[in-house]
Amino acid sequence: MDCLEAGNIRQCLEYVYSIDNNRYAFEFDREVFDYFTGYVLDQPADRLKWGTGRIIHHENLFRLVEKLKKRAENEGQEVQNLEEQLKELTAVAESQAACYRDDLRYMTEASKKIGLLLEECREMARSEEIQTYGE
Repeated sequence: MDCLEAGNIRQCLEYVYSIDNNRYAFEFDREVFDYFTGYVLDQPADRLKWGTGRIIHHENLFRLVEKLKKRAENEGQEVQNLEEQLKELTAVAESQAACYRDDLRYMTEASKKIGLLLEECREMARSEEIQTYGE
């Protein structure tokens, strides 16, 4: 976002290129972009490569890319107001930060549950050992 605040549209586009599948927005029209996005996100649970729930926090930046590409054509020719694009990118960053916090919360809880299960297994193994060999 710093590059966008500084008016460096091309650098911002380079960063956006690497987010999720948004690189398709640079090369293809909306229909192709939506097709490949749906290919990844709308899969049955039994499909091993891209099954349901494997990609859960996708950010569709097609519209932002289109706007920035148009703005980049005029970069340096005039002072541009990039407030709308900055606002959209800020909202995306906030959304992704919230997703990150949720993921960390989920992983922390899952790790605690795994730890408790491992402890139960250890206690069961110890109990089996005591019964088999005595104290």
